[in-house]
Amino acid sequence: MSANGRSVPRRTFLGGAGAVGLGAVAAACGSGGGKDISQWYHEYGEKGTEDAAKKFAKAYKKHTVKVNWVIGGDQYGTKLSTGLLGNKGPDAFEDQLTAQMVKANQVVDLTDLLAGARSDFHPADLALGTVNGKLYGIPMIQDMQMLYYRKSLLAKAGL
Repeated sequence: MSANGRSVPRRTFLGGAGAVGLGAVAAACGSGGGKDISQWYHEYGEKGTEDAAKKFAKAYKKHTVKVNWVIGGDQYGTKLSTGLLGNKGPDAFEDQLTAQMVKANQVVDLTDLLAGARSDFHPADLALGTVNGKLYGIPMIQDMQMLYYRKSLLAKAGL
């Protein structure tokens, strides 16, 4: 569900988040010179996600986007940590933002760049990508881990 109350399909949201992320990365990398953008993802269980990421990358015309699809759950974190420590890391990636990433200059301040898109996201989602008042990223996916409910209220509603 979006901040304005309209329902957004997951794959549409993924594409939109990817577009904002790639646009931000492209601007952070500069506008010229055929710079390749390296975008990293970890393997998902949902069919079609890898294809959707690669389709979006192919359609992005300002730069060449190279999608690195890391297979194997715990391998992504290890590869990402190693990549961010050296000069072979990704330009755009998915992970949990930490203050240490900010302190180590592994992420770029996107506050001004994404200012016009802030109203598209719930404030709680923006808070997840914010450190010391600066925005470094936005959640790509919001998964509800648990659903709690009261049987009596559902029964009263006829469900």
